[in-house]
Amino acid sequence: MFDFILMEKVFVYGTLQDEKLRQQLTGRPIGISAFAELKEYGMSTVFDDGNSYPIIYKTANMADNIRGQLIEVSEKELAILDEYEGSLYRRIKVELNSGEQAWAYVE
Repeated sequence: MFDFILMEKVFVYGTLQDEKLRQQLTGRPIGISAFAELKEYGMSTVFDDGNSYPIIYKTANMADNIRGQLIEVSEKELAILDEYEGSLYRRIKVELNSGEQAWAYVE
C-alpha cells in the first residue's frame, strides 16, 4: 500500500529561493518545479532584528510583476515554512501568470 502525500505549491521570491536554506529547514532537498511570475504585486523591504528581507504586496498596477520560483512541499513542510517566515508575513493563495494557484508569503 502506498502513502499519498498531498503536495502544496508555494511561490518563493526571497530567501526561500535558496535551495540550501530549504534543505536546512525541511531536512530534504527541495528543487524548483518551475520559474514563475506574479502579476500586480510590488516588492518592498521589511526589517527584523536589524536584518532586511524582501516582501511583496498587492498593487493595482498591471505592469507590476514579481519573478520567483515555484516549489512543492508537504503540508508538514508548509508549516515549517510558515514558522520560518514568522509574523512579518502572511500566507495567501495567489494566481500566477501561468494560471496556476500557489501559496505566497505577502505583507
